[in-house]
Amino acid sequence: SMLVKLENACLLEGVIEKYYEEGKFVKMHDLVREMVLQVASPKFMVEGHLGLEDFSDEGKWREDLVKASLRYNNISTIPCNVSPRCPNLSTLLLRGNLSSKAILDSLFEHFHGPKVLDLSYIGIISLPNSVFSLENLSPLRLRGCVGLIHVSSLAKLTALRKLDLGLTLIKEVPHGLEMLVNL
Repeated sequence: SMLVKLENACLLEGVIEKYYEEGKFVKMHDLVREMVLQVASPKFMVEGHLGLEDFSDEGKWREDLVKASLRYNNISTIPCNVSPRCPNLSTLLLRGNLSSKAILDSLFEHFHGPKVLDLSYIGIISLPNSVFSLENLSPLRLRGCVGLIHVSSLAKLTALRKLDLGLTLIKEVPHGLEMLVNL
């Protein structure tokens, strides 16, 4: 009912798309989105659909960053020396960077407790081992990683509540799944 009220007040727009999994969703009006980003700044970095190719812009990865979204860009590689110092980062969304072929262990070196990680629709063939030590992770989204054939042990991800492996080439249940009592 709250979504309907916000939609009626023109703060959200209802969208129906036949290719989207659920069929109908809402999106934020552009003006409202810009205002929210101004209010939330600098703790939020939202740079989706901008055609970005470079992951490592030092000025954007601030120490007080809480949420980062780089969805649907053209980021093909994350350099091995890049590990942004963002100890408070709780959300990292890299969904839709289809040209990304690898994510290195060093990326998560200075991320102490991300709770949300969305790597859906990325061209990766394996996950960095450092993902499997992110013990506060609640959802791990890997949907549409069509080159992904194996996921290492999930045993340490005890806070995991949602795991999306749809549209991957994974044929076997990942090791440690029995340890995920919150799944």
